[in-house]
Amino acid sequence: MFVLAVQGFACTTIIVGKDLTENGTVLMGHNEELGDYSAQHYVYRPAALHEKGTILKTPNAEVPQVEKTYAYNATVIFDKTYIPGEITSGMNENFVVIGNNLAYQRDDVRPWPSEGRMIWTDYAQIALERAKTAREAVQIIGDLAQGYKHWGPGTMFGVADPNEGWFIEITQEGQWVAERVPDDAVGVRANTYRIRVVDFDAPERFMFSPDLVKYAEEKGWYSPSEGDFDFQKIYADPERAANPYNERRHWRVETVLGEKTSPITAKDLQDILRDHYEGTEYDLTGGYASGSPLETTERTIDRLQTEVSVIFELRNSLPVGLGGLSWRAMGTPSTSVYIPWYFASTDIPKEYQTGSNEFTPESAYWAFRTLSEKVNASYGERIIPVRKAWGEFEERHYDYRRDLEKLSAKIYEKDPEMAKALLAKYTSFLAEKALHEAEDLTASLQ
Repeated sequence: MFVLAVQGFACTTIIVGKDLTENGTVLMGHNEELGDYSAQHYVYRPAALHEKGTILKTPNAEVPQVEKTYAYNATVIFDKTYIPGEITSGMNENFVVIGNNLAYQRDDVRPWPSEGRMIWTDYAQIALERAKTAREAVQIIGDLAQGYKHWGPGTMFGVADPNEGWFIEITQEGQWVAERVPDDAVGVRANTYRIRVVDFDAPERFMFSPDLVKYAEEKGWYSPSEGDFDFQKIYADPERAANPYNERRHWRVETVLGEKTSPITAKDLQDILRDHYEGTEYDLTGGYASGSPLETTERTIDRLQTEVSVIFELRNSLPVGLGGLSWRAMGTPSTSVYIPWYFASTDIPKEYQTGSNEFTPESAYWAFRTLSEKVNASYGERIIPVRKAWGEFEERHYDYRRDLEKLSAKIYEKDPEMAKALLAKYTSFLAEKALHEAEDLTASLQ
């Protein structure tokens, strides 16, 4: 038996279409807020071959294994008594990336049926292990939902590859619909279904389960005489769909990124994932004069409960080891630093694989979490030196990283393993340096 603090589930996911980005490929960003300050680790899982007939055992179900699974890296949950699954976000060797958000459907059955059902982390793992494209990942997730049904109130995923970004939204009984983010648009999910009118004759834009309409008719939620099939109106918990807790995050991301006149970059996503509605009527701190923006009654994008933040850059003009880049920040992103983790970084420093939900020495998660909590206690004063330190850290390594990537690309032509090793060592160096700087910052704050 495990406990589940449902109010803690409050992730935010952003997908930027390829026509709007600096590199001409899709960008995806994700703030993970699992609840109970759940410790996160970083992992790399290599590709593997499996004997025919092998069964993949998940916490609640058994799934026939495929003969080959792809390599992937991911952020994972430590405490299996809190959540029995693992993956919260990740990237595979085919540049397919995924991030999860909780969503609430109407008629949420409690307690949630569990036997034989998929947990959201199962979908993420299986899609990363099997998908060559985002579209294929959506179909894999949808087939799992339809075949096994879902444990929880409802869920949804942002799924992307260099060319396409999708959101797939799943109900408790396994009905699902997915919509592609247009190439010239930004898509955002907080914690409610957002897919509206489904065009069943537009397969390039929509995918869906065969029983999507039939189930809604049987429940009395929809009749063809009503006209358009509005998924959010039919399936979503109406109070959650209209709640500012969710809608304001949508508004903020779409407003800030929508006003951009230059291409959107990973840095832009870092800035918005650190946002607390500063400069708007929803900033309740008076410029940090009356408390921390991480804990106001206004639900901001960045909050004290954010355990890990990630931005995926999918630069498929380079081999995945060099071009697959995950910018990760542990703890609250506004008090933390984004480190570039290359897909070539297969040897994760032990500090980033250490930490429970109780304070753990020599844990990167707890180093950054402790810093977040200390800043939060006097945010207006303490964020100044922290922001300065991390700003200089990120800026100092930006140009150097670009030069190192160019060098690695040249080396790759003659010696791929040496090129990947170079970037992997660079990632480890930055990760260790950031960890020690976090500890030093925490000690220096008065």
